[in-house]
Amino acid sequence: MSSWCDKLGSTPAAGVTLSTHFVTALRLLDAFAPILDLHEERTRAAFTVDEADNFSVTFNTNDGYKYGADHRRVHVTFNHRMRAKNVSGGAPIMEMLSEPLPYTQLLPKTLAKLTEAALLIPKRESRTISRVGIVSTTVVSEDIVPPGIARMLSWMGKPWGKLTDGFSIQLTAEIDRKPGWTDRCAHTLLRTEHAEDLLTLVFDFQRTYNIEKPVQQAAMSEIFGETERAALRYFEDLAEGNRFDEIDVGHKAG
Repeated sequence: MSSWCDKLGSTPAAGVTLSTHFVTALRLLDAFAPILDLHEERTRAAFTVDEADNFSVTFNTNDGYKYGADHRRVHVTFNHRMRAKNVSGGAPIMEMLSEPLPYTQLLPKTLAKLTEAALLIPKRESRTISRVGIVSTTVVSEDIVPPGIARMLSWMGKPWGKLTDGFSIQLTAEIDRKPGWTDRCAHTLLRTEHAEDLLTLVFDFQRTYNIEKPVQQAAMSEIFGETERAALRYFEDLAEGNRFDEIDVGHKAG
């Protein structure tokens, strides 16, 4: 399934909300050792530990995946990674460490790494998953955003004519409700006051289950696949913008 997220260089993140279990950051790092052991480059660690604070830990691998965990969450985010490389007789150059793939190729890889991480958490056998989240982050010029996003910005700016300066818009809305789960999405649209800065779009799609799921590979494969498909459908719906057309029609009819 292709997506506007592919065309605009969006990057994915995915996470789960779990039943609570408090362990120290050191124990979490110990639990994730099988992942860290895979990231070695010429006998050096190919990762950095960005945070280890009481009950949470965050580490970033050189291939572009940032892992985080605490007493309630496990999450994985793709982020582009670069480093300076020395050149003989010249200035250093920047070397890309991560692989810049389309969003719809990065997302399954991110979910696979989330599965791997979740299976390593302490006391996995007795813990359950209550929510799955899938995020799309896009940094883009406002003149090439999908038409639905342009309509969203236009609609939100109507009280002032249009959004001309910097803004930070955040809203969370329920999308769908079924007997077994509820879908919602947290929408964040951000632009600084500097004219040369790009627009940042963050869409955080969340599926919350009425009956919590076990932290098992088969169960996660099923719910991650379902949530991935639902999130991509919703992101496409946002890009088309039909919801805002209906609002405009309603206003005119009134």
